[in-house]
Amino acid sequence: MKKISLILSSMAIAAVAVLSSCGNNSAVQKNENAGETVETTVGDPGYVRSGVYELKADELLDFTGIDHPVVVDFSATWCGPCNNFKPTFVKMAEKYNGKVEFIAVDVDRCPEVAKKFEANAIPFVLFVSPDGTINSNVGLMDETALEEAIQNLINAQK
Repeated sequence: MKKISLILSSMAIAAVAVLSSCGNNSAVQKNENAGETVETTVGDPGYVRSGVYELKADELLDFTGIDHPVVVDFSATWCGPCNNFKPTFVKMAEKYNGKVEFIAVDVDRCPEVAKKFEANAIPFVLFVSPDGTINSNVGLMDETALEEAIQNLINAQK
């Protein structure tokens, strides 16, 4: 029994070390060459990215002032259900290109973003309306459920 406790404790410590070393998740970053500060924005008003945008470790999500629906997939490379959901997410990004912005967040690379939006279980999907309303879904969604949620976002915009 002591061996199992020791193994579990070691795994927990390793997980915390990995998550805490995944990068600085600041919305402002220093440009080392020019000495200037560059603000990283995601979900800019008036601009809907094509395809799925992969959030970088040094970016934060801020939906202030957006004028289009946004769907955010929180996942991890080691998560089986997340990997099963990814092709559906990509398919919807292609289908709703120019109408809805799709953002993928790897919870291991962006733990602060996952914490901010309370993505405590994955897959976790946020549906953000232009008015700032945020709905979420925890667990694997099939294509029909995802498309229905996206349609609801689009209809709420009208």
